[in-house]
Amino acid sequence: MIRALEIFSKALGFIPRPLLLGVGTGIGLFWFYILRFRRAVIFENLRYAFGSQKTESEIYQIARSNSIHYGKTIVDFLLSVGWNKEQAAKNIPLSGEEHLQSALAKGRGVYMLCMHSGAWEFSMPALSARGYPFDVVVKRAKSPRVNELITWYRAKTGTTTFAETRTTSQIFQSLTANRAVGFVLDQFMGPPIGLPVKFFGQTAGTAAALALFSEKRDAPVLLLYNYRDAAGRPRSVIEPAIEWHDLPQDKTERLYYKTQVFNDMIERVIRQYPDQWLWIHRRWKAFNGEPKWQLKALAPVMAAVLFAFAGCSSNPSSRDGITSPTGQGVPEEPQVAIPQEAPTQDTPLPTEEAQVEKKPEPVKAKKKKTAAVETKPEKKLVKRSFNIADIPFEVGERQVIELNWTMIPAGRITLEVRPGNDKLFNGRPTFHFWGSVRSSKIVDTMYRINNTIQSYVDKEWFLPYKFLLTMDEKMQFKETRAVFDHTKNKAFYWSDRKSERWGNEVQNREDTIVANAIDMYSAIYYARILNFKIGETQEFAVYENNKNLTVTLIPVANELVATPVGTFQCMKIRTIVHLNNVLKPTGDMFVWLSDDFKKYIVKFDATLKIGSLRGTLVELRDRNLAGK
Repeated sequence: MIRALEIFSKALGFIPRPLLLGVGTGIGLFWFYILRFRRAVIFENLRYAFGSQKTESEIYQIARSNSIHYGKTIVDFLLSVGWNKEQAAKNIPLSGEEHLQSALAKGRGVYMLCMHSGAWEFSMPALSARGYPFDVVVKRAKSPRVNELITWYRAKTGTTTFAETRTTSQIFQSLTANRAVGFVLDQFMGPPIGLPVKFFGQTAGTAAALALFSEKRDAPVLLLYNYRDAAGRPRSVIEPAIEWHDLPQDKTERLYYKTQVFNDMIERVIRQYPDQWLWIHRRWKAFNGEPKWQLKALAPVMAAVLFAFAGCSSNPSSRDGITSPTGQGVPEEPQVAIPQEAPTQDTPLPTEEAQVEKKPEPVKAKKKKTAAVETKPEKKLVKRSFNIADIPFEVGERQVIELNWTMIPAGRITLEVRPGNDKLFNGRPTFHFWGSVRSSKIVDTMYRINNTIQSYVDKEWFLPYKFLLTMDEKMQFKETRAVFDHTKNKAFYWSDRKSERWGNEVQNREDTIVANAIDMYSAIYYARILNFKIGETQEFAVYENNKNLTVTLIPVANELVATPVGTFQCMKIRTIVHLNNVLKPTGDMFVWLSDDFKKYIVKFDATLKIGSLRGTLVELRDRNLAGK
């Protein structure tokens, strides 16, 4: 097919251009009056964009001219198929080349903001044919043949095509090589990749890719577009690099701000050449419609991972109490016994007597073999007790971990150690571990999370006495309380859920727990008490909603990790956790703890069914500031 198009293209080169433009006009009028392909969409989009700014007569004329524009664009594309680099550079005038040269001189690569205006496929060869290294990130065409043709068409003048998925490393490599990377942002993109920003005054889902990459790798952003001049000749234009002013401090707000700026720039060009944009595309689809990726499966997965790691919040709630979402009331806390002495540690240790080498048995004792086995020394259970001076965290400690899901800001984890109320638990000194969940604005569009989690834990024995969880999410509001009686190995569980989707539910029961089991949140702090060595596995029991689980921690490497807080020498630990069958294992989860006395949570990386969830320490306070 490509070879046939090349031959046809060269034949068109012998036809005078005015005649070719006339043919294109005829194709456009046939399209508009006879085929009427997406004609209704064109009218709908024009009315949506311009509203009362243009009369029906003006809308009609723009729609008619727009169809003619498509006809001319088809002719221009067919004519250019046979061009080589020299012919492409000669036949596609380029304005603003100096702006690109100035941006490339910085040596950081260049982002090109692209759009479907004029003969849009001429934008790329206008650069690559002149020797500027150019890559473009685009959607794959539905037809494999069309995709093959377009990729070949761009490549013959030096443009490399990146599919929009799995291109992160390629894009960064291009920027490192000081290449120009184009992002086409004037088509609809819903969640999770899209952001709901304004376009012609109306909310339009817009790809956040360019804003995301500009956060990860700072490089100039230039607008590149094409338009057809009064003589009908396509011309490409490069505008000066965007100068950012008064960027918001919050990362999520910056993404919205930048993406809105990109939309505004595209809108400005469209208003200048209203009949030369891709009005046949449904730009203003409902942003809350069926998403491109499987968000129905993604939402609970993300919620489970966030909950497992204690949740996240940039605006911590001061809420300590719990309520009854369904209105049935919160039952009185059960009266439980507090242990009078330190519990024995989870793993029995051999006695000194068991370690003493035995003398060989006489031959006559051979028949008493069974009796000898039965009288082996018994193993002694060692008391589990921690000296407060050996505890790596202190009251007043606060860690904030920023989450990213496949390069998209997912939210923040906030972990705090607050002073406990020693009077509540038979005078035992306690830690009050407090955490919260707050998803980012981007994640809010698919599954809002605003949770609070708390655990009251014995300072010396590290046994939880009470666990509280408030889940304020898009599809439910749920309160949970678990009170522990370690003298009887019992947990008194109560929960109250209000949900239109899953129904209201109240549970009030008594669960049996493994000896010395801790709750899922305090497990994070318990892990920081342990002493890790490469290759040595640590395990401990966790109670979670009628399930007795085992957490397995396997140190696998020592690594240096750089964060906004500083650079840490870390122990990389493989973490195996089963969350009550909510999150089935889909890949490895690694946690990086600082390889020092404090064992801060510096980083984590969890592979999900869709993408990966990563966390990085962005704020740290470890002085004893609280309770003073």
